[in-house]
Amino acid sequence: MGSKIFDELHSLSDWLLNVEAKIRDAVTRVQLDLANGKLSEYATRESRSEAFDYLSDIRYVEANYNTVVRTVREAGLDGREIDEATGELERVAQELSNITSAGEKVLREVTKYYGCSAINTSVDQPSIVANCSGGSCTTIPHSALEIVKSAYYRGGEVARSAFRALSMLRDVTGNTSEGTNDILAERIKFAELAMWGLTIHRGRIIEYPDTAKWAEYESARAFAEATEEAKLALEHICESTSKIERLYIDLKQASAEKLSSSIKALEEYARVACDLKDLMPMVAVLDRESGCFSVSLGVRASEKYVEAFRRARALTGRPVGWFIPNWDRKEDLNPTAVMNDVASFIHVYAEELRKVTSNDRMEGHCILGEGDKLVEEVCREWSRAVDEFMSDYAEEDYPRLFGYVTGKRLYMRVGSMAEHSTVVERLNGKARVEYYDFDRDVREEMSGLLSEFAGCACEDLPTAGKLECTCPLSNEDHARRIGAVVARATSMDIRFMKRGRETQRKAEREKLKAFLGDRLVTVSAH
Repeated sequence: MGSKIFDELHSLSDWLLNVEAKIRDAVTRVQLDLANGKLSEYATRESRSEAFDYLSDIRYVEANYNTVVRTVREAGLDGREIDEATGELERVAQELSNITSAGEKVLREVTKYYGCSAINTSVDQPSIVANCSGGSCTTIPHSALEIVKSAYYRGGEVARSAFRALSMLRDVTGNTSEGTNDILAERIKFAELAMWGLTIHRGRIIEYPDTAKWAEYESARAFAEATEEAKLALEHICESTSKIERLYIDLKQASAEKLSSSIKALEEYARVACDLKDLMPMVAVLDRESGCFSVSLGVRASEKYVEAFRRARALTGRPVGWFIPNWDRKEDLNPTAVMNDVASFIHVYAEELRKVTSNDRMEGHCILGEGDKLVEEVCREWSRAVDEFMSDYAEEDYPRLFGYVTGKRLYMRVGSMAEHSTVVERLNGKARVEYYDFDRDVREEMSGLLSEFAGCACEDLPTAGKLECTCPLSNEDHARRIGAVVARATSMDIRFMKRGRETQRKAEREKLKAFLGDRLVTVSAH
């Protein structure tokens, strides 16, 4: 088979894993800023959608007033009081029409005020929209706010005038024919209700800032950049179908049935990416030339995307994503949840692609390439420990365990979910160990085990669902300790549930001592 295709696909898998890392980092930053109130999402969400809703309410009131006036005239009703009341309603309706025409024009063309003509965001879609350049971010044009304020300040006077006119009409038309009176009374009632709604709504219109410091929107912009990279990654996966198809034909000719079957599944998986790439503009849009970006605060994925994730799961027999494939359609999806699912999709493809295109050496659960010898030893020891501890694992976890080494970096899949993983990177005689798990009890236990058995110093990052550790890694003994401890992470939450945490904590230590045997000596992370 053509080594060029092999090499190209192998390089693609490396690049995709880097994109995944950027996505997860951007998601973590946005989640932290939203949780801490650092992102002023209201500056665009409320000032754009709330203001537009208010102007839409004004338009609805205007239509009701014109309907009342038309009903009076069609009934042939006249008289000084009737003419005065209808004349007042016509004047108010015209004023409302002028306000809404000006306001809607500004709001519908709001992006032009940012210099953001490339950003196509619906004015009534909750989103963070800004133009960040020169150290500050423009979030809403001042002229649009002035239009809304104008409608706000006129609202009280218009309401009083309109209610007087409607009340007068109700009084003077009481003696009209029954049919006309019923119709008119009903339309006057609707006009009054519409005005009451407008009066209540105007209470929600407040003043918003039209600029913000760059720092307040830096994470949102990084999220938009990561979304653009995710779209590019999905496009590359989609485009890889032709190369994978050629590789499949080569493998079939070579009678590599098992490998060719895996390649065929990858080809179908890549076709799923062709559908998913259209999801990205619904999450965020970035125009690098102008500095403009938009991040949606709610994503309504269509059935096409839900089915795409389910198809990906079926093709690989692995969990791919969580939120989209299980979406109940009752509420919009959080953009960070969507991006986490997309990162999972990219990760699974990269991982499966690496399995079938790698020329690296396969040892146990590890693929060992041109890697650092001690990092390779971490993977070997982890693989040996995995087989030793297999009876402690959940049935669905063991078949998913997988590790590969590139350079000084080792990635280990330690559970059935792609997000349950550990990354080891050797730097200057030490190892940076990152353990990913949203279970607090498991992270706490892993921190203790890594400290006790591998001399690591760990920091828990609960918001990110991550444990960050610095461990000694200057000899094979250090490598074996790290690998053995990481092997205990798999299915630990289930063991805690079955046997109780305190009982199982003792068992975890006994298992590790028995496995490491006489190699267990005191080590220090410093």
